[in-house]
Amino acid sequence: MPIFELNPLDVRNPAWFSFPLESYIGRAIVRAPDEGTARQLCSIALGGWLGEMDMDAPSAPIEAAWSSDALVSCHTIDNPAYPKDGPLDVLFPHPLRPEARIAVEQFARILATAPARA
Repeated sequence: MPIFELNPLDVRNPAWFSFPLESYIGRAIVRAPDEGTARQLCSIALGGWLGEMDMDAPSAPIEAAWSSDALVSCHTIDNPAYPKDGPLDVLFPHPLRPEARIAVEQFARILATAPARA
């Protein structure tokens, strides 16, 4: 599975100001099948969601910030420190808060049972 590096580009943009204080806004390394999933994973794991997730109604400010090409760069990297073999995961920052780890695991289960994307 590819490894993606995501970097916030403009942390002064108002889209970031609506994040909860415990949210992480910085460089992230994730293992994901594609860029869209990498961005969504960052939204879920790093955006400060607590408790149960409703994947049909993600938080609008978080989704907008991590999904925006203008706010976050996203590209694949090839670095032996981050193995391509393994499940969907946030590899950096590490370790994730316990509630973020639970969110990643829930998201992986949802993706595993969802119909394949066209």
